[in-house]
Amino acid sequence: GTEIPMPGTMAAIRRINEIIASLSGRVKSSGYNELMLPVEEDNVLKERARQGRIALKDLIAFSTICVAGVDMVVLPREHVLSGRILRNIIQDLLAITEAKGKPVGMRLILASGSPGDAVDLGRFGYASIMRIS
Repeated sequence: GTEIPMPGTMAAIRRINEIIASLSGRVKSSGYNELMLPVEEDNVLKERARQGRIALKDLIAFSTICVAGVDMVVLPREHVLSGRILRNIIQDLLAITEAKGKPVGMRLILASGSPGDAVDLGRFGYASIMRIS
């Protein structure tokens, strides 16, 4: 298989979404019927963030074919709130929303520290601050 976020990830996400779509047509379903990538609720994504192998820019790209958008991502507070970073994140997700014709979400956790630093998220355990790019 393809390892997130290496090339081939978006094709793999698309295949998973096609499988979900074919199955959701056979059973009564409600809610989201596409792959979701909530970083701090997924142990593999958490590990990739800790290792610095996945960045916010990757998740924004995946939002073009994933339902949820950027979900449960810990980012460096000082960096995100300085300059235009937060505005640019919102503008990118708005562009994706308009292109897809359906909403995408954004759940960011802003924490003091640098990419790779550990942050205690309580019931979600420890998380790593993710790189922007």
